[in-house]
Amino acid sequence: MKRFLKLALPIMLMPFMYCGCGDEDEKDKSPVYTDITKAELESVPSFKYDDLYIKFRNGLLITQQVVGSMLCNQDTMTYILSGSSIDVTFVIYGTPTQYKGTIQKITQEGVPNKLYLQLDRSKQVGIWLSNTYEWCNTDF
Repeated sequence: MKRFLKLALPIMLMPFMYCGCGDEDEKDKSPVYTDITKAELESVPSFKYDDLYIKFRNGLLITQQVVGSMLCNQDTMTYILSGSSIDVTFVIYGTPTQYKGTIQKITQEGVPNKLYLQLDRSKQVGIWLSNTYEWCNTDF
């Protein structure tokens, strides 16, 4: 029996020796969602999703939609940031409409930072602005 255990035990334990269990050198490379500060938000030249650019300056959310080289749409809204919550107010024909939502910074090893913005999607502006934006060096 002793001889059996002496020979068989290393073979029985081999799967555990090479499984990587407890290997702390390997890092988790999944995306991390964190709150973004107003200062950081306003320091980025702009954020981009397809042909839509947005930027945050002095409590304003400014949008610009460019197709080819033609400016198709530009709007300005106010915003209030609190942790990962954002309230955006858009005035349409003199009537303010408020959109509540979530805003977070996405970081992931080896990938440029992104901005996650999800607003109340019950109205068109909320649907239009709700996206994951890339950090962009273009200021408008």
